[in-house]
Amino acid sequence: MRLSLATRIVLGYAVVLVTFGAVSLFSVGEMHRGQVELKLLGDGYLHLSQDTAAIETFHKSRERETERLSEEKSADTRRALIRLSRKYFPPLMHEKLEAAQATAAQLESFAPDDEKAFLAGVSQKLKELGTRYTDYEQVADIILDVVNTWPRGRRVAGRGRG
Repeated sequence: MRLSLATRIVLGYAVVLVTFGAVSLFSVGEMHRGQVELKLLGDGYLHLSQDTAAIETFHKSRERETERLSEEKSADTRRALIRLSRKYFPPLMHEKLEAAQATAAQLESFAPDDEKAFLAGVSQKLKELGTRYTDYEQVADIILDVVNTWPRGRRVAGRGRG
């Protein structure tokens, strides 16, 4: 089968056109995937990392505050600080945990399939952290009750100047 020159030119243009179309479709698909990943990073992982950093900071702050309360010499000051600690800290920590859980749930709605398993694990760990934090607060309340009843000038054994 011998093709004329004009037929060969038309077939050559058709092959180039089909190749160009395939490359264009592949490029559009990859750009869309990249857009989804950028949205996941910008709208999701960035906020999620900020939420987890806030949770970590709140917890470290709570540890320092508890240590400071145990070393406070004035019983009246100690009682006032314990009241403030119990009033403001737990709701803020629960708020941060709920915000992180909401962010993780929102991310799961538009994340690619290969990211959904990771985000489900993050959501589960945040729920476990919420449960552990509730247990921690119960123990902290017991400790603060004990510290609240200490007589003036008493310190934790092994801490302070004497």
